[in-house]
Amino acid sequence: MSRAAACLCLLAGLAAAQAADSWKAVYNRGAEALERGEPREAAAEFEKALGLAPGNAGVLHGLMTAELAAGRIGAALEASGKLLTRLREGGGDFALSMAAAQALAAHGQLAGAAEFYKLAQQHAPAAIDGRPSAVYFDNLFAALFAQMKQGGEAVARLERLAAAEPQEPAHVYQLGLMLIQTARFGRAYDTMQRGVERFPASFEVQLAYALSCYFSGRNEQAEAAYRRLTEMRPASAQPYFALGNFYADTGRDSEAAAAFARAVKLEPGQFLNQYMYGVELYRTQKIAPAEASLRRAVELNPGHADSHYWLGKVYLAEDRAARALGEFEEAVKLEPKHIGAYYQLALLYQRRGEKEKAREALRRRGELMQQLHQGIVAERMTQ
Repeated sequence: MSRAAACLCLLAGLAAAQAADSWKAVYNRGAEALERGEPREAAAEFEKALGLAPGNAGVLHGLMTAELAAGRIGAALEASGKLLTRLREGGGDFALSMAAAQALAAHGQLAGAAEFYKLAQQHAPAAIDGRPSAVYFDNLFAALFAQMKQGGEAVARLERLAAAEPQEPAHVYQLGLMLIQTARFGRAYDTMQRGVERFPASFEVQLAYALSCYFSGRNEQAEAAYRRLTEMRPASAQPYFALGNFYADTGRDSEAAAAFARAVKLEPGQFLNQYMYGVELYRTQKIAPAEASLRRAVELNPGHADSHYWLGKVYLAEDRAARALGEFEEAVKLEPKHIGAYYQLALLYQRRGEKEKAREALRRRGELMQQLHQGIVAERMTQ
């Protein structure tokens, strides 16, 4: 081999090694974002890591977990499907299969959870929590299938009602919502597509159709449906709030802020309008108006933990640490399981030299992370 060729081979090897390491660094940024209570940012980092390490089970699990935390169920289920395939191809992984199942079950995705539990059972140790694994899984599946049966019975009941009174759009609307709630997204879309053909003037049916489009991954159709809602009720804040949520969920923050601005103008006394508008203003780096909107949300509903949390983030951006600390403390007082607020409190207490408080906030946050996102932070990738 020539000297030049040898150098090229060496450079290629170094580049490959750097690429192999870089996905771990990106993964870790995703895990850190999840710790901070920023699941959308975490999902974006996990997506980048997946591009550098296609098919990596740990990254897929991180992406699924982040999407669940962000409320983007369709994207979460897409990631979970890829993860299930990867784990089956790789011979199974008991710990990761259990973590995925528990995350899905915690967000009501019982059918998906059952598949991961079945895979975990195939690779389970002899005993779990002091009980034979066979007994453990018998009890687990009994509870899980009972919940799934309840959901199926609710769907069947609404289907019978819709058939008995076919002229009533409310039954179709309720059926669509129940199908979405029980993660039957394909059936929900088919049902609501027929529903909007039968009841084109029904605002509620159109809303359920928009949701079914979004949850089944048809974002262009969902956007068109949400826009039709604003045309149907231009003087109501509700369709603009729904459109804003769609844009926020799909990462289109400027458009989300514009939709929420319209909702605030139409109904300024609704705290959720002010809250979501403030969050999107913060995300688009409009800090001063974000503060005004979030302060108004807190005035309208002092018991809403997330309004205090995001107001705390605004104060941090304005370098007003003392005010931020007060908001984060109020957030965990109102919502003792607020992971993001504990993370911010740990940083602020550490900065103030209150080491014991910082340790306690970190301990509490760690417990919550372990409960809700098993396998993500605890198994941080080594660099």
